[in-house]
Parts: sequence; structure tokens; C-alpha cells
Amino acid sequence: MGPLRLFLAAGVLTAHFGLFIKDYGFAQPDTRWTLKIQAGHSVVLFYVVSGFLMSYVLANKYKATTGGALDFYQARFLRIFPLWWAVLLVVVWSTLGWPQWFATRSVWEALSPIILFGSDWNVAFLTYPQNDWQVFPPGAGVGWTLGAELTFYVLAPWLLRSSTATIAVVLASVSLRLILSILFWRVPNLLYTWTYFFFPATLCFFLLGHMSRIAYSHASKFVGKTQLDVLSVFFLFCSLCLSYAFPSYALIEPTFYISVILFALALPGIFALTKNNPLANFLGDLTYPIYLTGELSAWLIIGRPFPSFGLAVMDFVRSTNWTSYWQSALLTSIYILCALAVAFLVHLSVEPLATGLVRRLFGIRGYRHIVALPNALRLRCWGARTPTVKSGLN
Repeated sequence: MGPLRLFLAAGVLTAHFGLFIKDYGFAQPDTRWTLKIQAGHSVVLFYVVSGFLMSYVLANKYKATTGGALDFYQARFLRIFPLWWAVLLVVVWSTLGWPQWFATRSVWEALSPIILFGSDWNVAFLTYPQNDWQVFPPGAGVGWTLGAELTFYVLAPWLLRSSTATIAVVLASVSLRLILSILFWRVPNLLYTWTYFFFPATLCFFLLGHMSRIAYSHASKFVGKTQLDVLSVFFLFCSLCLSYAFPSYALIEPTFYISVILFALALPGIFALTKNNPLANFLGDLTYPIYLTGELSAWLIIGRPFPSFGLAVMDFVRSTNWTSYWQSALLTSIYILCALAVAFLVHLSVEPLATGLVRRLFGIRGYRHIVALPNALRLRCWGARTPTVKSGLN
């Protein structure tokens, strides 16, 4: 499932990159390159993937006890916070400086991007009806989605193990989302705030991933694995085709919901087909680093830290004398390659180091951050001696 997760990350990256390059006279990237799945649409599908993966690890790795829940929380903490704090340290140091960051904000506003919990609510409601993006320093705006993820992680060990609770919460979340859509459909900015940033109205997407795992598990008792996997591929194809034919901007269109449901139904089979593939797992492991460092990579391309480098890249693109469409395509391709290279280096070096430092800081034992490399890469990288593990299941 790694390539699929990386594809969703590309949808977020290209949408954000387009906002940068339009200020330099370049056309925004064509949404068709990511099958018109971008920004908010990609984030919602990430929520579905997260719901499925957390459901899977809770069912297969962690005991249904308080101790099991605590082990789950520890693993999620070490997966999310070390790299996030490392990125946050870099962006604040390179843009504002820590003294200025704390001097210009209240204690809660300054700590919000550090602790992450509630940061999604802060973005949505601190300056309501306008979204407050000053909650995060420049380059770290994607952090609000981690606030939503963490809230789901807190609920997951208790919610996902109760069918009654799951059904009740799904119905409540869907009903709330429907009511909010009716109330605000004439006011786009408020509609987006209440149906995209408001966690209770997006919780249904996380739970949709969980329910797809349950449905697949029950279906496998009556249908052969091959047939289920073929059906999963078909569902994914239909979901992507529907998203391409009817792109969603408000995230409330009927076709959007149908495509998300089809996407969720596809996940268990796609996961089963790819979970033992080292390359797919490695690409999945790059998803989190590239998601967090995507804006920093965009800074490299536009020359924020190194003006001469950014100027050279953009002069090279302009020197082709291609149409604006193809110049944008070339510049975006360079950016994606740069983002992949940065994510690769961060995954191999910064992420293990940051995780080790946080473990020591909090006195956490019994957890190792393992860098899983495909065989073709393990012969050439300093992580060659580390064993391969399944992606995203630590």
C-alpha cells in the first residue's frame, strides 16, 4: 500500500507547491497529474488509510487490555512526535527564531504546534470565522492534520474494539456532517471549516477504514482471497475514475462520498497484495517524512534558504522556452524528485536519530526505530544490516 500512500502525499504536495510557484509567474500544476485528488481530498483519504492501519495493528499486534492500549499509545507517540519536533525545530529556527516565536504568542498558541493535540481546533476556531494559520510557523502548516490523527489514536483502542460504539459513532458523525453541510452549504469558508477541520465531522472517515477491515475479514470466510483481491483492485480503479471524472472541491458531493467508500473497500485487498513487498513498504515509510518536509523542499526550489540555487532552477526551467503548462510540469517534476530525495535522507538519518533522542529523553525502552530498505538499496546504504519490517505497523 506504500505507493498508494505516496500518491496521496503527492496530491498534497503538488497543491501546496502550486501556491508557491504562482508568485513566480509559473502556472499551477495540472490536477490531472494526481487524478484530480489533491489537498483536502488527499487528506480525507489519508484518514481512511489511517483508520484501516490502526484497526489492523490493534487487531493483530496489541492486546485488548489497558497495557496493550498503553503500548499502542507509546508506539504512536514515537512514530509521530520525534520527526515532527525535528521539522518544527528547523522551520522555526530558519524563519522566525524561537525567541520571537514565544514572544509574539500566548503560551497556549506557542505550545500548540509542539503538543499538537487541539491544533486542528485552533486553526479552525481561534479566529473564527477565519482560519488561523498563524498557529503554525511557516513551513509547518500540515501539522494541523496530525492533531486530528492524534485525537483518533487516543480513541482507537477503545472505540475500534466495540462494534456497538463504532456503529453509534459513525452514525453520529455522518449525521453531524449532513447537518453541517445543510447549514453551511451556501457559505463555502464556513462549510470547509465545519466539514474539514471539525474532528467530529471527519471521524467517520477514520472509522470507514476500520469497517473496511472488518468487512474484508468477514467476506474472506465466504469468498476466495484471489477473488477478494481482484475485487479490491476493481474498487480502487472505480474510486480513482470517479474522483477524476467528478473532482471534489467542497468534500460533500455525492460522488465524493461514493469514491471514498470505494477507496475504503479497496484498502484491505491492496494491503494484502503489497504488505510483504519490500519496495512497497519502503515507499510507504517515505510517506510521513515527505508529508512533513514537503514545504521545506518547496523552499529549496524557490530559493528561500539558498537564493542562487532557486534562481538557477527557475532560470533553467524558463530557458526551455516551453509553454507555461510544460514549464510548470518540469518545475513540479523537479520539486517532486527533490522532495523524494529529502524524504529519503530524513528517513535514513534524521528520523532514527530523533526517535532515539526522544526515547532517551522520556526513558522509553523496548522500542527500536527500524529503517526498512528494499534489497536493492540495502546493499548500498548504511542501514543495510537492519532487518526489514512491515511498513507503518511499528
